[in-house]
Amino acid sequence: MKNVFSIITLIVGHNLHKNKVLSLTFSNTQRQYTINIRRISDPRKLKLKGVEMSLQRDTNVGGAFSSQNRPHPKKSKKVILIRHGCTYMNEYLSQPGCRWGDTGFTDVFSDEDIKSYRDSPLSKRGEAQAIGLLKASETQKILEDVEIIAVSPLTRTLQTMAIALLPHISAESRETSHAKAGTLKEKEIDNNEECCKEEKYQSDHVEIPIVALPLAAERLYLISDLGSSSSKLSKRYPYVDFKTEFHDKGEKWWFTVEDDDTCSAVNAADNNSKVHTLNEIKATFGCCERESEYKEWRPNAEGQTYACPGESQAFFNRRMTALYDWIDLREESTICLVSHWGVLECLTGAQFENCELRVINFEDIKRHYSE
Repeated sequence: MKNVFSIITLIVGHNLHKNKVLSLTFSNTQRQYTINIRRISDPRKLKLKGVEMSLQRDTNVGGAFSSQNRPHPKKSKKVILIRHGCTYMNEYLSQPGCRWGDTGFTDVFSDEDIKSYRDSPLSKRGEAQAIGLLKASETQKILEDVEIIAVSPLTRTLQTMAIALLPHISAESRETSHAKAGTLKEKEIDNNEECCKEEKYQSDHVEIPIVALPLAAERLYLISDLGSSSSKLSKRYPYVDFKTEFHDKGEKWWFTVEDDDTCSAVNAADNNSKVHTLNEIKATFGCCERESEYKEWRPNAEGQTYACPGESQAFFNRRMTALYDWIDLREESTICLVSHWGVLECLTGAQFENCELRVINFEDIKRHYSE
């Protein structure tokens, strides 16, 4: 085979013209093969210096491959990345004295305020941002090729998905849904508390699957990154799959620190080894750290206090590696991921603003390893 491909490399430039297929046949004592070569326009699909090749074992020589069942080259994968809209916690963190690392910083709130900060929902500003993404002229066109939407199970990402994306993929006419959003005037967005709620756009009938993906949740920095149970979320978002990717962790799927006897999570034995199936991701990924092993890594020398333990860098890196593998192993060629600043920065090295959308090639995403 090595010699045959060397010969092909030499003759292609002289014999292959635009839109013409060149077939070469060679054989050994037992098998005969036909190699079809054609020029292609997309450079990402190049297999051999400007050509694409498919190998076919001729059936009349007892081979197993035919033009109908021979393996096809893997499609180039496209990923649409979206960060959630602004939350109450985002607004809190923008205030002087409340920024990450500030002296005396805390995310411990009163019972009255906690509903705005634990699993922090979109603020009015964030809802307006999601409406803006819905109304953006390019959003519908970008979503046309999407085959699956994966969304972090945190409330802010689910809300962003429901407001900005759901009307474009519901069974109801996309034009009708888009027109509904278009009738919302900017003054209404600013003044009408109910007009931006994601419930306005919910539908039980969607044209493509939407799966809640714990791997895509934000790194647990603060109380805003603590999740809600899947049973609670599934009632609010009945069109989202909260079962497939939760792996029996539905009621407490986010990162936790437990006593050594309680914490039964088993982490990947070799985090530098790529998994080969989605089931292997399920088997190797754990979200619980033993209390005896946990060390506070957040700023804490100047009176900072925290409502819950934070997810260590090693755990987060391990989860990002599993997220990369999850995307890689999906059969879909266009995937939409609704996630968070920390996750998207880890995957791409880029800073995402609230409700920012970017389309990238999967080849440009980084695969991380635990430290």
